[in-house]
Amino acid sequence: YVNLLLNGGNTDAEDVAKDFINGSEFKNKNLSDSDYLTVLYHTFFDREPDAGGFEYKMGLLQNGVSREAMLDEFITSGEFNTLCENYGIKAVYTRDELVRNFVERMYTEALGRAAEEEGANFWTNALLSGAATGAQVADNFISGTEFAGRGLSDREYVVTLYATLYNRTAAEEDIDFWATAAARDRRAVLIGFAESAEFAALCESYEIIAGTLDVDLFMWNGDASDEDNRKEI
Repeated sequence: YVNLLLNGGNTDAEDVAKDFINGSEFKNKNLSDSDYLTVLYHTFFDREPDAGGFEYKMGLLQNGVSREAMLDEFITSGEFNTLCENYGIKAVYTRDELVRNFVERMYTEALGRAAEEEGANFWTNALLSGAATGAQVADNFISGTEFAGRGLSDREYVVTLYATLYNRTAAEEDIDFWATAAARDRRAVLIGFAESAEFAALCESYEIIAGTLDVDLFMWNGDASDEDNRKEI
């Protein structure tokens, strides 16, 4: 494996990771979901699990998400891509693919659905060209009519912000705090999340600029199904 990675051929970190995790030796360990998830954190993030993220991912596994799908979530993350680069091996994704992953996360986490091709291409190109920042794209999804149509409570709104902009869950007291703030002014809460150091770090892991929300929304009118989330510049 070392030689395959060093030679820069078609083998990348994703191939090696899947060979180990999907191999019979690993599967024969018969790990619990908790132990399996802990191994993924150690292997792909080189750190201990954060409490919020671990709880969120455990919930997914317990509610029917397969281990294969969970493995893919770790492998496709910006954090694992950064780890690969730190070790000087072939990254799992190019920058174009990383940015596309960021956009597709916005659809799944904020809107609860898969991205349509036209919209995903638009937002990916906007981020790659520098025409839009991560904060602006997040603003479009969270402030759009499709998101509003989900009818989320203040608590659900805050939980969605944590998942979408921080890629984790939060302690109950933190959710309660921000839910109270959201009841007064959801826009102010969104700005706080979008202009935070944590969101900036998430954007950096996807190789995009976080930016701020002190400018007008960046949107586009198209024929895609979520066109109400966009307007012309």
